[in-house]
Amino acid sequence: LEDVKIIDYASTGIGLAMSDVAFHITHALKADDILHNEQELLHKYLKALVAANPNINYPYQEAIRHYQFATVDYFRFILGRFWKNATPESFEAKKNSPNTVLVNRDIPAAVALIRRVDKFITIIEEEKQQREEKIK
Repeated sequence: LEDVKIIDYASTGIGLAMSDVAFHITHALKADDILHNEQELLHKYLKALVAANPNINYPYQEAIRHYQFATVDYFRFILGRFWKNATPESFEAKKNSPNTVLVNRDIPAAVALIRRVDKFITIIEEEKQQREEKIK
């Protein structure tokens, strides 16, 4: 039994390559860290990914776009599953829980996520509008 390993697949499926990166950044980083280091972290991650496997062809702009979509999608999940009854008191009660992701126990992290999602939705909507104008 020494070789037995348990893997917790709370969520599995086919999706964007940057989904796990979006989940991790959302879960683990404080608001200031995201604000000041998000782009650098993404750049370093993608650089390390290609260094680990030079056969990977994942253009930077495509990866960033996928990261934005994945962050918006994850926000949808958090909003529906965890924040439907959220209050300042519920965040306070969970603030020291190591088993609760940061955006579900830290109000500044939650607000930072909302701001990032708002920014990403604006970018996505502008891209959509530009594509529609080209079609006309």
